[in-house]
Amino acid sequence: MKRVGQFLAGIIELLNIMSIFELVVATVLDGYSWIKGRRKNYGKQKRLRMM
Repeated sequence: MKRVGQFLAGIIELLNIMSIFELVVATVLDGYSWIKGRRKNYGKQKRLRMM
C-alpha cells in the first residue's frame, strides 16, 4: 500500500511540474503571438479579445 501511495504522490508531483511548465509555455507563446499579431493586425486581435 505504501508503494502505491508513493507512486500516486510521484504522479501528482509530476503533473504539478507539467502544469506549471505548460502555463509558462502558454504565457510565453501568448505573449509572442500577441506581439506578432499587434505588429501585423492590431485591429483583428483587439476584436478577438473583446469576444
